[in-house]
Amino acid sequence: MARVARSAFLAEGVKGIFVASVLPVLFLLALGSSASAQTADGNPRWCTVTPTSSECAPDPYSACRIQFSYYKGPNSEFIGYVPYSKWFRGCKWTNPTVNPTLVEFDCDAGYILSPSADRCLLNEFIERPAQSCEVGNTTGSIAGGNPIQGNPIVLVSGAKLLTATDFATADQRLVVGRSYRSFKGVAAKMFYAQPKGLGSGWQFDFGMELQIWKDARFEYTDVTLHAPDGSQYDYYKNGSNAELLPITNTWTWKLPRKEHKLEFIGTWPSNPPDVQTQWRVTDREDRVWILQSFRFPDTASTKYIVARPISVTWRDGYQWNFTYGADDRLTTITDTFGRSLTFTWIIQDQTLLPSGSPTAPKIPAAISEIGLPDGGKIRYTYGTVASQPGPVPQPDRLILVEQVDATNTVTETTTYHYEDTRYPYHVTGITDGRGVRVTNYAYDGLGRATLSETIGGNDRITVAYNDTPPILTRVVTNALNKQATYRFERITWSGSTNTKEVKFIGVDGAASTNCPSSTTAVTYDTNTFPITETDEVGRVTAYVRDSIGRATSITRGNGTPQATTTTITYHATLNVPTQIVEPGRTTSLTWNATTKRLDSVSQVDTTTTSVPYSTNGQTRTWTYTYGTGGNLLTVDGPLAGSGDTVTYTYNTQGYLATVTNEVGHVTTINTVNGRGQPTQITDANSVVTDLTYDSQGRLKTVTVNPGASQAVTSIDYDAIGQITKITRPDGSYFNYAYNNAKRLTSVTAQNGETIEYAYDLMGGMTSKVIKAAGGTIVLNQTRTFDELGRLLNSIGAYSQTTVFGYDKTGNVTSVTDPRSKVYAYAYDSVNRLIRETDPESSQVNYTLDTRGVATTYSDPRSLATTYVYNGFREVIQEVSPDRGTITYVRDSRGRVTQVTDGRGVITNMTYDNAGRLLTKTYPAAPAENIAYSYDSTLSGNKGVGRLTRIEDQAGATDLVYDERGNVITDTRTISGLAHTTAYAYDLADRVLEITYPSGRIVTYVRDSQGRVTTVTTKQNAGASAVGIVSSVAYQPMTGLVQSLTYGNGLTEQNTFTLDHELGRCEVRDGATALIDVSYGRT
Repeated sequence: MARVARSAFLAEGVKGIFVASVLPVLFLLALGSSASAQTADGNPRWCTVTPTSSECAPDPYSACRIQFSYYKGPNSEFIGYVPYSKWFRGCKWTNPTVNPTLVEFDCDAGYILSPSADRCLLNEFIERPAQSCEVGNTTGSIAGGNPIQGNPIVLVSGAKLLTATDFATADQRLVVGRSYRSFKGVAAKMFYAQPKGLGSGWQFDFGMELQIWKDARFEYTDVTLHAPDGSQYDYYKNGSNAELLPITNTWTWKLPRKEHKLEFIGTWPSNPPDVQTQWRVTDREDRVWILQSFRFPDTASTKYIVARPISVTWRDGYQWNFTYGADDRLTTITDTFGRSLTFTWIIQDQTLLPSGSPTAPKIPAAISEIGLPDGGKIRYTYGTVASQPGPVPQPDRLILVEQVDATNTVTETTTYHYEDTRYPYHVTGITDGRGVRVTNYAYDGLGRATLSETIGGNDRITVAYNDTPPILTRVVTNALNKQATYRFERITWSGSTNTKEVKFIGVDGAASTNCPSSTTAVTYDTNTFPITETDEVGRVTAYVRDSIGRATSITRGNGTPQATTTTITYHATLNVPTQIVEPGRTTSLTWNATTKRLDSVSQVDTTTTSVPYSTNGQTRTWTYTYGTGGNLLTVDGPLAGSGDTVTYTYNTQGYLATVTNEVGHVTTINTVNGRGQPTQITDANSVVTDLTYDSQGRLKTVTVNPGASQAVTSIDYDAIGQITKITRPDGSYFNYAYNNAKRLTSVTAQNGETIEYAYDLMGGMTSKVIKAAGGTIVLNQTRTFDELGRLLNSIGAYSQTTVFGYDKTGNVTSVTDPRSKVYAYAYDSVNRLIRETDPESSQVNYTLDTRGVATTYSDPRSLATTYVYNGFREVIQEVSPDRGTITYVRDSRGRVTQVTDGRGVITNMTYDNAGRLLTKTYPAAPAENIAYSYDSTLSGNKGVGRLTRIEDQAGATDLVYDERGNVITDTRTISGLAHTTAYAYDLADRVLEITYPSGRIVTYVRDSQGRVTTVTTKQNAGASAVGIVSSVAYQPMTGLVQSLTYGNGLTEQNTFTLDHELGRCEVRDGATALIDVSYGRT
């Protein structure tokens, strides 16, 4: 173990915790020189100073006993030890002659401490952080930084990762999230203890923490940052500068470390742990965390050597403020709008002294509850690892998370399992709120994750590790037994190989029954940032990167004529782009220097085409304004002036209150619940919609136009939030069922008709069966998938099979139909479709430019249609053999304002500020002009936001709407005469009745699935109804008509195959067949 850093801490830190004596000094000297022979397990041990050297024992209790045997007084009584930190335990006894000190966990050289602090691991490989979004933590085959697989596992280190969101407001700003890491992402020099709150391995997303420690000169100038995701980073004081610099040596990265920027606030004190200090951390999202130092927990220390957040401010100005109690426990987080989370802690005695003893320190050990703004709470329950004798039980393993509503009822649970006795803090599985064990995880002898799966082997991956130099490999096997070998290479600095730093260099896919072997590769620059990625078919993407690894240039199809390059310029101080240059278009982003908010986005056309006209220099700009906490107030679109502005307002809690669109229509959120979800909305037509939610914020009911004619849709859920039933406003419903792997297995209609689904272990749907209410199968289709989970065969009920072929990157290259006719597809060096070939060898070819748009389409007769685009990827000219030359003129929103067709006929269009079409005019034929009107509210019309009138050469059409947006009358005025068609609907918005201008009424009767079963008509309201069709029956769960009776008594019977293809059609007059047609297929 690395004792230099820990000993530096002890030289001063011990004096603040235990009475000063010569023992701490002897402790440092003795342990600093101890050595032992390396063993297969790293020889885990706890060591203590002795008068002559040091001695070790298998557990801290025994090590403290050894220390006690040497230094006890004549009347001393052994007590036990204090769980001091991950590496240390503080011995305790009464009436000492020499005051007790710490015992330390130790391993053989080359080993590191396990997350459970009871094992030695050979895992020394440090995870690379992602340098940019296009390479890094991805599950794809190309991942330049730190590839992950499964649910997920970090391949280089074997760390198991989990994330969960326990609560979020509707605006997703006030969030309780947490993450789990079985291994820390980056080795840190100093690690007093994991940040408090959730037990070993877990950390809240607000759990940023600094731990201040001594350098080799015994000065407090070095700091370890513990990020909320569980990763750790070391920094050191850079002379008199406020900003601390990342430490780059054999312990951590030699690479530039810019995930976080760390600054000291104020003047650096002579000895930082003697006073409370403040620090500023800026993360990759430009959030600014202000941390304040506190006394180190678990002890009686007066040293301020741990810093925790007192505020965090997002780039847009939204902020959280943290408050702490007298014992330094976190008590509340309050955001910009006064919304709060409150915290209840488990208070723990830290020695074996009797409960309540004044000398037994009591500290906040773990968060037991978080109170939420909606009146509910999250409850956390912990278990204890009691693998060593002596210590007081600690809440050190998160076992159970419960969602509790405002009535104190538990509404959802998640249980975590820790069954690997070798690694008692490694999560081995999760049980959900149904009581179903849904996931399993397993680890090897070094604590690395080797298995991740959901119940029944679903989504299973296994990982096999090989750390034999020079190439490290991780063999990943998926649930369908496809293997891929991820290759890593040790990084060499100045001719020497660093055993901790590795880089991902590619993936070798093993050949399998339906997949050929494949290889990808990644190369790096001198800073070991990825600069090329080569995919499975040899396509190369090249990068140029800045000093911190961000891509400033991306070239896809590098080295080919089709290569396309995008360049990116970044802000001087914020981690955001200011300019993106693509072929034909440049996008500029302006960020406010004071607020750090995005003020505007401008796109400039940089094309050079002059036919049919030049668009070079055309600009489209969107501007934004903001309110408190970064809430968006206005968006002014690209039209000149402010006419196309959308405006937003908010309530005092920061939740959306109104939206006013470009033409002044206002939607109002009247009320919200404790999460900020809207519970009543009034639209621009003054129509009210009520919404209700369950305690987890899931939508339960939607009631449109509450009252006598209200339409209510309701949604039911199971214990884990899966939708189990949807009931429509007319009372009809569908039920949904799932398997334990959370995959939909059936949909059942109210009348008993059912669709059933089955899946393979990777989630591919292998069968779809539709059954009638009595269980008769009416559709039976199956599918098979290759070892990568791609659709391989689509098989009909009679074994007719469509076969799909792929290239090594997953593009469909062929489709072979059941008659063995082959359709082929080809792609270019930038992975774009360029050719389709049918079974007769006829081809459709596409020519694409560097922007990826098709400039030429050639049909199988080699007749070409060409297209010209502006810089915004919009067509401005089409030239084709059949339609001639068509030219389009567009406004600054991209809407077509003029079309000149192949005959030279011009059509002009105008729009309102909301982009709705107002007029179509024809200069050569004004009589054919068309005008469109919107928003009429005459005679109770709910027409705001809807088309309400069309005027053309024939006359005018007026549309009237009901509260749910259905057209209830359509009045056509021709030569001064009005002709009205009226519509009536059921509560599910399906037509029940149509009254025509003549007075004729047509009535529809529907089944529980909304399908028409009877149609009748009558001359007028007082006339008798006459049948048109009746007794209409359908293929289950479809709209295919199975049988019906016509109004004249004739009957129709349709028979379908098990693939829903028409097999026979009969029309009969009684027993006489008038039509009898059968269909056969080959």
